[in-house]
Amino acid sequence: MRLVTWRVTADSDGLRIRIAHRVHTLPWGDVTTVVTSSAVALTTKARSTSPAGDVTIDYAGLRRNTCIAAEINAMIQQPGLRPRPAP
Repeated sequence: MRLVTWRVTADSDGLRIRIAHRVHTLPWGDVTTVVTSSAVALTTKARSTSPAGDVTIDYAGLRRNTCIAAEINAMIQQPGLRPRPAP
């Protein structure tokens, strides 16, 4: 069994998606939507000009993917919901 660790972090600059030992950084201006493509996958869609491109978390241990997608999509559509920079 392969154990994959992942974390999605939102800050005032954008999303940071860590899968295993690799970090993908997506500025808010590049993120277009987050979709769930199956019961075990979560894909962050980016503009075609984004150097990071689309990022997919795909493994059997993913839970709450529809909740995660809804929360991130709300932050994409309503910038006031995004985390603010520390003072």
